[in-house]
Amino acid sequence: MSVPGGADCPGAGAGFIAITARRAQKKIRRRNGAGDCGAGNIDIDETDAIILTDLDTVNGSIAVDAGGQITATDVRSRGGSGDSVTLHTTTGDIIVGRVRSADTVDLDTDSGSIVDHADDADYDLRAAGLITLTATANITGAGGADGRLDLFLGSTVDASSETA
Repeated sequence: MSVPGGADCPGAGAGFIAITARRAQKKIRRRNGAGDCGAGNIDIDETDAIILTDLDTVNGSIAVDAGGQITATDVRSRGGSGDSVTLHTTTGDIIVGRVRSADTVDLDTDSGSIVDHADDADYDLRAAGLITLTATANITGAGGADGRLDLFLGSTVDASSETA
């Protein structure tokens, strides 16, 4: 794979990754440590549902737009200011396993709920900045003993839902 300017970057990819896929489970890992090509953002546009099994960037933002349910099993943006995570779906729920951001997290569903993936002891959302949750239905846990979406201690949250 090549980066702007023509330099080869084996296994690391360009400074910006944009992917369009149809009905596919995506597993993308972006590493920007020593020996590769540096920082980069990840932008995924999916027309249907998508499962984000392991989506990481060491220094960059992550933006996912989907036409169906988003299952965010493990999504992490590391780095600093501006390295946010944005997940948006036009139809369906956002299922949250683990989402971490060096800046902000923004989860937005135009027609669905934001739901905890599993009733576990781990926190589901962590951000250095604001966590924004916007749903037309519920913002809720997976049920079970816990029954709630878990936030990292000290999180700042702006949540809105059209249901009580």
